[in-house]
Amino acid sequence: MMLVTWYVARTTEISSTIPGNPQLLETSSYKLGGFCIYFGVMLFVNLYLFFSGRRISRERAKLQQLPQ
Repeated sequence: MMLVTWYVARTTEISSTIPGNPQLLETSSYKLGGFCIYFGVMLFVNLYLFFSGRRISRERAKLQQLPQ
């Protein structure tokens, strides 16, 4: 969660002056698009880790149920 908060704060920071509304819209769209791509990648990574951990847990449960 801290990483996402840091990234949002970092990407939404605009260091130059914006002369007009078209430039404001363009700058905002770049910032929002970059954040959406980052958020999607992080969501994919988290889901991958969750499901791989779930698979490993199920395999261990099956091994414990086998008669020896």
